[in-house]
Amino acid sequence: MTEKEINKAFDEEYIKYRDAFPKDYDIPALAQPAPVQYPLPDDMYDSKDWRDADYAGRVEWLHTMYESSKRTLDAYTTPPAQPAPVQEPVAIALNTGTKQGVKWLKNVEHRVNLYTTPPAAQREFVGLTDEEAQWLYDNCRTPSNLIDMTEAKLKEKNT
Repeated sequence: MTEKEINKAFDEEYIKYRDAFPKDYDIPALAQPAPVQYPLPDDMYDSKDWRDADYAGRVEWLHTMYESSKRTLDAYTTPPAQPAPVQEPVAIALNTGTKQGVKWLKNVEHRVNLYTTPPAAQREFVGLTDEEAQWLYDNCRTPSNLIDMTEAKLKEKNT
């Protein structure tokens, strides 16, 4: 469209809307604000509490209904908590009451179950890398020395 065609179309629309208003209209009457409607009408909800409450009471009622709905929705959308893992005893001890100490027995009447560190407190075991194992093998002269050095290296990495 050219500029001339755009101006002509604009003028036609202007004339159409200009002629839609009567010539004797009252500008102050047109400028009156619309009557204010009560924001929370009586028939908005079918509840005795709603109908009997004032504005503040209705706002509180809406808030209570919102919070209740939110809790219900959260109850259906939140996954249930996982139960704590049940730890099995690693050994069973029987105190014989003698100075000889503790005997390790199973299926005995007055026994005490012994456990390791709780699973939540356990850390993942860190082993030796191939390079560390090769270094230990190459530098330890006796099997007992190899065992001691390996044990020391593993303690260092896992504490």
